[in-house]
Amino acid sequence: TILVLIKDLNILCWEQFHLPTVGASALHTAVWEGSFAVVTFLLEAGQSADTGDDSGMTPLMTAVTHFNLVTMRCVFRNNLAVRRNTVMDASDGKTALHFTTNDDIYEVTKLLLGCGADIDAQDKNGKTALHYCVEEDSLLVTNLLVSRGAQIDLEDGNGITPLALVLLRRRLNVLQIFMNHHQMVATAFRHDFATAVLLQAVDYQADEVVRFIVENEYAVATVCNAVGETPIHRAIIGRNPQIMELLADLDPDTLLATTLAGASPAHYAARYGSQREVETLLQCLTRAFGDREALGDVANPLNAADRRGLTSLYVTGTTQLSSGENMNLIHDEINADIGSLTTRDAKVQLLLRFGARLFPPNFLAHELASAASTSSTVLLPLKIRRCLALWLVEGPAQSHEAGLQGEAWVATDTSLTVLCMHWVVSVALRGPSANLLPILISAGYAHELVPLLLELPLHRSQIPSVLHQLELFARGRPSRALALQLHDELLEAWESLLATLM
Repeated sequence: TILVLIKDLNILCWEQFHLPTVGASALHTAVWEGSFAVVTFLLEAGQSADTGDDSGMTPLMTAVTHFNLVTMRCVFRNNLAVRRNTVMDASDGKTALHFTTNDDIYEVTKLLLGCGADIDAQDKNGKTALHYCVEEDSLLVTNLLVSRGAQIDLEDGNGITPLALVLLRRRLNVLQIFMNHHQMVATAFRHDFATAVLLQAVDYQADEVVRFIVENEYAVATVCNAVGETPIHRAIIGRNPQIMELLADLDPDTLLATTLAGASPAHYAARYGSQREVETLLQCLTRAFGDREALGDVANPLNAADRRGLTSLYVTGTTQLSSGENMNLIHDEINADIGSLTTRDAKVQLLLRFGARLFPPNFLAHELASAASTSSTVLLPLKIRRCLALWLVEGPAQSHEAGLQGEAWVATDTSLTVLCMHWVVSVALRGPSANLLPILISAGYAHELVPLLLELPLHRSQIPSVLHQLELFARGRPSRALALQLHDELLEAWESLLATLM
């Protein structure tokens, strides 16, 4: 009877291929045809279930590709796994489990796992069965694999994990399975699974995933990482206004969240964001808390200082542009790419229109009062000296004009020279240096002398004159908005100080 069956099956042919040509055995063909009786006979006759064809396919893998559970049970011989099928690889590195990631053959996957298949076996591309489940959006098999301990952090050859694949493909149903099995997928480096996934979703710019996690209350929008960054901080770094708006709509309080260093989203937009991120943040703040007139200087979130006492406007104005200098930032590895002075100035104008200040309210009055309380001279506070050292020398100081006689480097902007000359008159300086500095300034070395002049104490009586000259300098160019804002805040603080002394 068996011989008749074999003859009827044309056992020497397989899809019009002669068996020796493709390296397939009679057992392969019987499995392909789904003949339980022939498979049983061949196994009992000594045919090896470990034999692969030229492509490495074993009889079990053939059964899997044909979704033939009955034939598979037969091949397993008394329910014991055949090692080649569950451990050894085919030519592309796949095991039988890699072929069972379709929900239609859920029972096949279950059988393989029950017989000892390696759940985290990787093919030549580094992919596990779970990778393929995510790609195919196979919910039943995914749930089975995760519940049996399949690793969601195994990277394939491209460094992509099953979890990352879920976020990249926006597989929300698969993600829900991961979230519901959080006790199985949390690791020592990811104690709070939902928080880690939310932050990773922001980094992957998966806005649908962000909404899904927050709206389904797996995590709140104000969660943070080890340095205190919330999702909106990460969205600003990733230059993603869409996710910024989404997070602000989901929870307006995230607009006020600060890192361990006290940096708010405004500080991050000022340092890492482009003009677009700053504009988006200001729109979100307006929707959440009203316009600047309603807030006032004290309540304005832009005027909150970080742990170093810096406001977002100060950060914008003092972050080095294309200098390569190590600013000891939280994210030194991030190329902020905030562009040129033009981009910086555009951000400054946006912040100023929303009522941003360089210093928190009353800060300058307190600093100047301390500096002028016991002396007739005043050394400007360090933060003021730092920003003046940057802003006074910004832009080209001279231009090269080749004349008939070979004249070179003719000054085109004398405003800094005028300011420095008045500054020298206002400082407490005696001896030969008092005569040398004006000569050097007149000779065209004003830029080089700015750092020195700022370190010299000013006569208290000359402060109004210095502020007036600073105002004239700042109004000389539209690009000097920061210097003008500094003048306004210094003048306000100085007048407040004089009023208290009268």
